[in-house]
Amino acid sequence: MAAPATQESGLEVSDAVGPHISEIMLGRMQALVGKLPSRDFRYGQDHETQFLRLYLPEQRTGSACPVLFMVHGGFWKSIWSAENTPTTSLVPDFLQRGFAVALVEYRRREMPGGTWPGPEEDVLAALQHLRLLAETEPLDLERIVAIGHSAGGYLVLAACSR
Repeated sequence: MAAPATQESGLEVSDAVGPHISEIMLGRMQALVGKLPSRDFRYGQDHETQFLRLYLPEQRTGSACPVLFMVHGGFWKSIWSAENTPTTSLVPDFLQRGFAVALVEYRRREMPGGTWPGPEEDVLAALQHLRLLAETEPLDLERIVAIGHSAGGYLVLAACSR
């Protein structure tokens, strides 16, 4: 157990608790989603992070599924990715409810093209790429829910406002 945060220990609460909780949270999210069948689709060719990971529900009630379009946060840095963001824990529940889930990767600020407007353009390109995917995948483009966590929330808002 970590020492309490005191002047003597030299630890801040975030030093003692934060990294440990983050490791537990990331491990649980990766375990939840890592076992689910998915396929990656590239929406851009400028960087390896320009792809979306598509999960389809096992049980489908109709011919096309509503889509949950999720963009991770992380201060536009590489600390989060599509598989280990807090919103990833929503994937199994939405799949059970009949949604297809698209986890979107994008270029971050330390990557080529990762400064503005690169990440915003990536999210918009991934959203537009769903149209192509709907030709071969059971996606209902009339029913898309777009969400994001932190920087991902900003990117979703920016892409959807265009």
